[in-house]
Amino acid sequence: MTERDVAKNKLAACESRLGPLLQTGVIVRALAWGKGVAGVKMHNQYVLTEVGGIAVQTGLDQNARGTRQTDDLTVLSKEQHAARWSEFSAEGVVHRLIANQRFAGAPSGIR
Repeated sequence: MTERDVAKNKLAACESRLGPLLQTGVIVRALAWGKGVAGVKMHNQYVLTEVGGIAVQTGLDQNARGTRQTDDLTVLSKEQHAARWSEFSAEGVVHRLIANQRFAGAPSGIR
């Protein structure tokens, strides 16, 4: 399985989990990133929107069954958001876009 296949599978899982939670008309774009030509190792994970973002120090993955772990979310300052947003651009060299997918909330009767 290629890196792109793995990324597409993770994005499909993201849609299947988040899609039913979205209100009608809300659109999410999920992106899968890899190491870019600059060779910077990915560490923190981010949830970024056009207006702000949060840093997730440990990750967004699921804990093993039966474990109770938490993580602290950090709200990014305007300067931090601008820096991260520029790192995660399709034209950037810090990280490389592998795959992306858009999905929207469905009307209540369809969920």
